[in-house]
Amino acid sequence: AEPPAVAEQTLEEGREDACLLDEARAWIQREGGVVSDKLELRNFRPHGGRGIFLRAPVAVGEVLVSLPPSAILQPEPAPSSSSASSSRPAAGRLDFRLARRLLHEKSLADESAWKAYVNLIPADFHGMPVTWPRTLRDRLVFDLPRGAAGLCAESLAAEAREHDLSLLGLTWAYCAVASRAFERASRLVPVI
Repeated sequence: AEPPAVAEQTLEEGREDACLLDEARAWIQREGGVVSDKLELRNFRPHGGRGIFLRAPVAVGEVLVSLPPSAILQPEPAPSSSSASSSRPAAGRLDFRLARRLLHEKSLADESAWKAYVNLIPADFHGMPVTWPRTLRDRLVFDLPRGAAGLCAESLAAEAREHDLSLLGLTWAYCAVASRAFERASRLVPVI
């Protein structure tokens, strides 16, 4: 059977996306970076997802995006070995520390220096394997980046309890990190 066609973006959704991208562009420019006005943000309906598209031809060598270091979200500091309160394998994981930092920035709302970027991140990540039940994840024939297939709901729940966080919020932040952070860089680079 053919997959259902992706619905066209409505005019209202297009305006909302343009506003979000304009806010992010202004923030990155204030930080000393560049986001070309030739870029356009679009959502894909009904399946979700978001992408950047060109609205005009681009010259060879033309800069479309340039991010300064100040626009890169750093993870929470690693716990010292003497202060680590948990013996769980996930304790102190870089991706969890970055997810907690992102969740903190989201909680700051308008006060966050990363507000414009946080607002670009999708509101939910349903369909990402980390949110699947173990029975479905166990059927994957490949391992996901950073061991996401092995990260079960219990690990996220334990992390949320240990740091007094909302499980729903931590799952959102973890999915954002898993889909938008560069593993080796260990930072959340504003990937739209």
